[in-house]
Amino acid sequence: MSERSTTEPPEPGRETAYDVDALRQRYGPAPVVRRCFEEADASEFVADAERDALGGARVVIRRARDGAVLYVNVRGDDAEWDVPGGGRDPGETPEATAVREVHEEVGLAVDVDDLACVHHLTFQDGDASATGVWTHFVATVSDPEPLDVQESELAATTWRETPPEDVDEFLAFALDAIRDR
Repeated sequence: MSERSTTEPPEPGRETAYDVDALRQRYGPAPVVRRCFEEADASEFVADAERDALGGARVVIRRARDGAVLYVNVRGDDAEWDVPGGGRDPGETPEATAVREVHEEVGLAVDVDDLACVHHLTFQDGDASATGVWTHFVATVSDPEPLDVQESELAATTWRETPPEDVDEFLAFALDAIRDR
């Protein structure tokens, strides 16, 4: 898989219902990263786009009493730490994806407070391409214990005031965007 990054919109392809401009209108300015991945086989991404399910949302959940963030380690994900979230269901809004995924993975009910950043990703295979949007939101919870961890998907969870060493590259960008505000 090769990759190129750009600040310009990608070549026209299949777009999802996640509208970057609408997100920025609702939440204010947030950094947008546009990347294009040249895949050996982009058919799975194209199929998801055709059923309006390409994209996803993650949530940086902060604990109100001390500002600690909930990190999760997804099973089979090379031991990188991330935050709760996942792929969208067909037609689902970014906020609905975020709320659903957090509840499914760790049993917390959250309301998103802010948009940390947006990843606008295009997957291309020759003439076939699909574009999706992945978001990182921010939410604050006052009393998050106990967690109801989806053990079939998550290997571990931890609350930390500083990020673990091995965080997912997309999460690292989101954490930098939050810190730089």
